[in-house]
Amino acid sequence: MYRVLVSLALLLMPFILFGQYNSATANALSGLSILSESVADYAYSPVLGKTGISSNYHRPFNTSGIDILGLHSAISEGNFIFAIGTSYLHHEDYCQQNPYLNINYRFKHFRIGASGHLFYDAIEDEDGEYEFSYDIGLAYNFGDYQTALQLLQKGYVDERLNLSFRALLDRQVSVATGYQIPKEGKNYLMIGIRAELNDYFVILSSWQSLQNRFGAGLSLKVAQWTLNYGIRSHPDLDYSHAISLDYSW
Repeated sequence: MYRVLVSLALLLMPFILFGQYNSATANALSGLSILSESVADYAYSPVLGKTGISSNYHRPFNTSGIDILGLHSAISEGNFIFAIGTSYLHHEDYCQQNPYLNINYRFKHFRIGASGHLFYDAIEDEDGEYEFSYDIGLAYNFGDYQTALQLLQKGYVDERLNLSFRALLDRQVSVATGYQIPKEGKNYLMIGIRAELNDYFVILSSWQSLQNRFGAGLSLKVAQWTLNYGIRSHPDLDYSHAISLDYSW
């Protein structure tokens, strides 16, 4: 049965990968980027507000032969942050690339941002196709609370509206909720938590209502370096695994 499911996943890969997250932190947080501190998640949030560089590896559904690599970077100039990155999926029968460019601006308690994505995918020997999409978002910070409204992948089949809210329970623990409204399919709820055990270890966990999926992760921080590992469940397929190495500045 497992082999049948994996074969079906490969046949439907261009569709199954919609809504997936390639970074270790997004994997662990089910896409709740409002809890993330990794620049790899500019791929999913135009208002992340972080700077640094990140490289990541993702194996969706722990399927051999499917590897996703990513490289992301963000720098600041005054109140502006400029981010750029890409992901590359390779399989002998399918490949996909997603380069993007982001700019976001902070004004008092607000942050506004926009990203442009240029998707490319190709199945076997068929000619590849390009599709352009964009993200726009607005975030507001007030004390120990933050909220964000984001329109993601506008113009693409994975288009969705994301409303999220984050609260700092104490100095070490943050919780967040999110509500996704996709262009196609049902709306769903996400819940996540970020717990900083000490100066070196951070635990991430999440749950989403649609398909009843769970995520979990661990971050090891040493000075400006962070090693992230995240897993995410699927109701029918195996766990997805992702790892990333970040350097912040």
